Amino acid sequence: MPAQKRFATIKDQVMQAVLGNHYKFATEEQATTQLDIIKSMYFISKHKDHADTPASCTLWVRDYDITPEQKEQGAIGNFLKIHCVKTEPKQFGFFVRKVDIELSIHPQRKRVDQRHPNWGHPVLRSIEKKRAYPTVENAQAELTLLQQEYPHAAVPGPNKLYLMIFGRAEGKEKRVKKYVLEIKTAEKSGYYIDCTLNVAKPKEPKPAKPKPPATSTTDKAGQKPLGEFTAKLALKRNKKKK
Repeated sequence: MPAQKRFATIKDQVMQAVLGNHYKFATEEQATTQLDIIKSMYFISKHKDHADTPASCTLWVRDYDITPEQKEQGAIGNFLKIHCVKTEPKQFGFFVRKVDIELSIHPQRKRVDQRHPNWGHPVLRSIEKKRAYPTVENAQAELTLLQQEYPHAAVPGPNKLYLMIFGRAEGKEKRVKKYVLEIKTAEKSGYYIDCTLNVAKPKEPKPAKPKPPATSTTDKAGQKPLGEFTAKLALKRNKKKK
């Protein structure tokens, strides 16, 4: 019974021999035979741009040549292509080169932690489709799930959730926007979760307090009108004189 295929890793002895250029063959036939063995051991890429030939193949290798940028995006491996080549006048071996391809094509990758959910989240997709829930508890369970997965982006409330969602933006729009997810009664039966943009209402300006009219008074010498406090003081002094 043939051995089950698996994904290659740089820790495999065979891959260490390939990457270290340790394979030496007297004929091209010996090289292609060894390549066939490698093909039988590991999963070979079926991508349309990774053409498989008798003298070459492309496979994904865990922990192979990961750049800091790739690691930050969640990469845990890379594709490489193995070619059977003539290395000396009477010797053959393997030539290896890295194959760069977008991370979404990689068979394995690490899920990058995100502070905000996006519209691809299963719960948010259901909300967009106006999914009906038989009970309030069922709908609340969905909101609770979002709140637990994204505690820094969610604020729970009675039958609702304030949530910051990462989405596409046009022009200078922010990619993260605030939404209100609220459980509401469906027209026929059951419940659904309504999603609306949480737009802050502009504060209405407070009406200005009317200023009390200034008391206009003059002293006996015919001086100019005085301020309210000064006018009262003048009146008080004037009473004492009388």
